[in-house]
Amino acid sequence: MSSDSHRPGGELPGWIEAELAGRLDEADAAFARVFAASTERLSPPARFADLVVERALRAREPSPAWLGVPVRVVIGLAMVLMGLPIAFFSGVGLFELLAGPGPRVASAFVRLVALAGGAASAASAAWSVAASVGEAVLQACATGPGPLILLLNVLLAVAGYVGLRRLLAPAKECW
Repeated sequence: MSSDSHRPGGELPGWIEAELAGRLDEADAAFARVFAASTERLSPPARFADLVVERALRAREPSPAWLGVPVRVVIGLAMVLMGLPIAFFSGVGLFELLAGPGPRVASAFVRLVALAGGAASAASAAWSVAASVGEAVLQACATGPGPLILLLNVLLAVAGYVGLRRLLAPAKECW
C-alpha cells in the first residue's frame, strides 16, 4: 500500500480498507486525501470583484430610453400639440374641445353621488333589519334554557380556540 501512495488515487485502497474495518476516523482522513488529490481547487477569476462592482454601478444608472418624469411630461405635451391641428382642421374650436368633457364629468359625479346615497339607504335598511333580528334573538335567549345553551356554546368555542391555538402554534424557531 505504501508503494502506491505516490500515484494519484494511491490512497484509495487504504480508504476502502479502513471503511471495511470500521475505522471511521481513519477512513474519513483517507477519503479527504483522495478527494484533495483528485480535484482542483476552485477560485473565481482575478477580476471577478471588479466586474461585480462595475455591473452594480451600471445597474444604478437610469436607462437612456426613459430619463424619468420630465421626459414623460415632454412626450405627453408633444402628443397634445400634435393633436391640436387635427382638432382645428376638423372645425372644433379650442373652447369646445376643453369645455366638452365638463357636462359629462358633472353628470358622472351626480350619478356617483346618487349611487352613494342609494348604497347608504340600503346599508341603513340592512342595519335596521339586523337590529330587529338582534332584538328578537335577545328576547328568545332570555327565556327558557336558551341562556344556558348559549353560555355552553360560548365556553365550547373558547375551549376549542385555546386548544387549536396551542396545537397549531408556530415553532419557536419561526419567531
